[in-house]
Amino acid sequence: MSTVVYLSNQIIQIVTGNQNGRTVAVKNSYTLETPEGSTINGMIMNVELFTNFLREQWKRNNLPTKDIILVINSTKFVGKSIELPNLNKAKTRQFISREYADIGKNEGSIYGYASLGSGQGKLKRIYAEAIDPDFINDYTEIFGKSGIKLSAIYSCESTLIKFVEKTVALICKTFLFVVASDNSFTIIIWVNGSFYHYNLSRCFHDEGTAEYAEDLARTVSQMSQFLQANQIEYHLVNKKIFLQILISEILLEIFSKILL
Repeated sequence: MSTVVYLSNQIIQIVTGNQNGRTVAVKNSYTLETPEGSTINGMIMNVELFTNFLREQWKRNNLPTKDIILVINSTKFVGKSIELPNLNKAKTRQFISREYADIGKNEGSIYGYASLGSGQGKLKRIYAEAIDPDFINDYTEIFGKSGIKLSAIYSCESTLIKFVEKTVALICKTFLFVVASDNSFTIIIWVNGSFYHYNLSRCFHDEGTAEYAEDLARTVSQMSQFLQANQIEYHLVNKKIFLQILISEILLEIFSKILL
């Protein structure tokens, strides 16, 4: 049995299930709202409120307390797409550290990366991330206070990119992938078979309203202008294809397919 927890804004989603080869069977899933003032944008603001909430929910739903995978939707993760030679894990992390030196993120940061296939020539492409170790330690300790032992922490950004690579990117070469939630729009741009850009923008209108639709259209238009400004010559499949997923039970399946 594996358990994945997704924390975003004031929502926490939990999925349990089993993996058999390339198949994942979801046993249970939960979408819960955290207590008011306990979390904002994936950040834990009131530790006592949040830990009491976790204890109550884990006891009520009889959830596993060990080997929990946590996915956090937070801007604290700093991501970069990098091309580099084929190196072992230790040398790859050294290479990533040097790549982050120009933005002051190399000193003391924790690095993670996901392979994204071949780059130019003999290079390979990865999506790397840097995060302050205190950020990781804080979440590990907070969940630990609730009796929950984390085995891994991932960013929403890298998790979603890997999902797109394993699904949509097998069908389309160049596309915009849109995740439309109740308060944000996440767009991933894939160009000629490779990840190209990630963008997160906030939405301040209610889902289902005309203003919400206008915000989404404006965000997509901005991304189209971004492609033109960067002289991307490849056309979107059928000129315009927008893949939209509402954050709900579908997103739970996304994370279970990647992480379980």
